[in-house]
Amino acid sequence: MTVFERIYLDANVLIDLAQDQGPVGSLLQIITDSHPQQGREPLFITSELTFSEVLVHPYRDRLESLSKFYFQIRSGIYWLNVIPVTFAVLERAAALRASFKSLRLPDAVHLSTSQLTSCSHFLTNDLGMSSVAETRHPFRDESMPSINVIRANADTLSSILREVAQ
Repeated sequence: MTVFERIYLDANVLIDLAQDQGPVGSLLQIITDSHPQQGREPLFITSELTFSEVLVHPYRDRLESLSKFYFQIRSGIYWLNVIPVTFAVLERAAALRASFKSLRLPDAVHLSTSQLTSCSHFLTNDLGMSSVAETRHPFRDESMPSINVIRANADTLSSILREVAQ
């Protein structure tokens, strides 16, 4: 049984992949290295918005090799599908913010992207981000599905790795 059908990666998870030298960064590296290069859709999804978030640090500190790493991922890699920020994403983000008043715009864009791409899980280390219950669009007879937020910790990443390795 597949538990992790498609996982949305928040910006902080990509930062951990690139910069964390501890167990979380190591597990993320093992997971991405273990993902089949052919015959399978990418397990991970993120938004173009993610790259405006992850590039701040390398630009500020002039870390060209780190910015190149992010550009390499952005330009296409077998384990990640990067979704453009479209009007549909932005409109869904507005509907989510109308339902969940404490939701900030960047988080709403990430959550709406995860919903519109049918992600089963949302992987983040943002402690301010929590699972979102299913809700209805304010004007259309349309369900906005729940989002299961999970943390990028050793237990969760080990579970993801077991599935990727199958």
